[in-house]
Amino acid sequence: MSASQLDPDLLRAFIAVAEHRSFTDAAASLYRTQSAVSTQIKRLEDQLGLKLFVRSTNRVALSVAGEGLVSYARRILSLGEEAIQRLRQHEIVGQVRLGVMDDYGTVLMPPILKAFYNSYPGIELHMETGLTASMIGRVGKAYDVVIAMHGRNEKSGELLRRERAVWAGSPELNVSNLDPLPVALYPSGCLFRDWAISALDRTARRWRIAFIATASQLSRPLWRKD
Repeated sequence: MSASQLDPDLLRAFIAVAEHRSFTDAAASLYRTQSAVSTQIKRLEDQLGLKLFVRSTNRVALSVAGEGLVSYARRILSLGEEAIQRLRQHEIVGQVRLGVMDDYGTVLMPPILKAFYNSYPGIELHMETGLTASMIGRVGKAYDVVIAMHGRNEKSGELLRRERAVWAGSPELNVSNLDPLPVALYPSGCLFRDWAISALDRTARRWRIAFIATASQLSRPLWRKD
């Protein structure tokens, strides 16, 4: 074997000794005997024609050549692992059924789905957007994964991100002069809608639903509260 064909197993032994600064500890981390690791380091040094470690009775230090090899060895091993992982990803096939709330499905998910497809082209993705309150109970049946919104005290699922609900209005309107106050809400079942109605009901101000919004921006009048 020429110096241009470095054995990954020898490089792993070299990195282990370089990190632990001990043949005994390096051997334990590799689940090998100390003599086996010493033999591997000797083979690598013979192959390169260089001394990689400076040994003394109580310590192991990298030589100048060893210091220079560390970064290259890590890069070689990393590239090898990356190549294996990438090739195996192309062998993964199947289907993933995804349920996502409207806002995330139209704004956040497109670049995420693109990156997922580039990494796993053999996976067929099926995504449905809508009110996720009705989707959560069907995980494992209609969906494999649901990205849903929960209240602050909800403990189920895995937390992906936190958001804060805020009121928004047109700068062209003086809402203090509107009576009753017209509001735009999502359809029934949306937590934002529930929170907004609860907050409005705690005030002494009259209000009415003027717009029911969906991801496709459809609307219809619903009811008034005067």
